[in-house]
Formats: sequence, C-alpha cells, structure tokens
Amino acid sequence: MKVLERIGDFVSKYMAVLVILMAGAALAAPQTFAGIAPHVALLLGIVMFGMGTTLRAADFRRNLQRMAQHFGIPGGELSFRQGGNGAGERVKTEPARTG
Repeated sequence: MKVLERIGDFVSKYMAVLVILMAGAALAAPQTFAGIAPHVALLLGIVMFGMGTTLRAADFRRNLQRMAQHFGIPGGELSFRQGGNGAGERVKTEPARTG
C-alpha cells in the first residue's frame, strides 16, 4: 500500500510536468500514441470519475451558492444587483459626489 501512496504522491506533485512531457512526446511521435485514440472517451471518463470521487458535501454547497449568485436565485448573494462586481463579491459603493 505504501508503494501506491508514493506513486499517487509523485503523480499528484508532478502532474503538470507529466502532462507537458506526454503532450510533447505525442507531438514528436504521433504514431506512438495512435493506438490510444479510440479509447480517449473511456480514459477521460476514468479521470472524471476519479475527480468526482474526491468531492465532498462542502464542494456541492459552494457550487450551489455560486450558481445562486450567478443566476440571481434568492438565498444567494446576488452579484448582478447594484454593488455587485460580477464575481460574487460585494463591493462598497460610494454616493455620487455633487458640486
């Protein structure tokens, strides 16, 4: 089990580097990766499933709150009303100056 943890830690730490190296290798020698092409949908499905299994209830709650902000659903802070900056954050507005 320690071996799997070490492999997982390594892949997590260097994922961006691994992706760039694999993309470079695929560009340099596309025939080497041609056999993978029919299985891309399956491989993406496996990756997405893995990402989905790491979600927690707090992640869903945060996403629902962001959707409420974006679409102006009551119960969420409305970003399209006066004082909203469009990113779901409230901005203090100053009264217009006269004179």
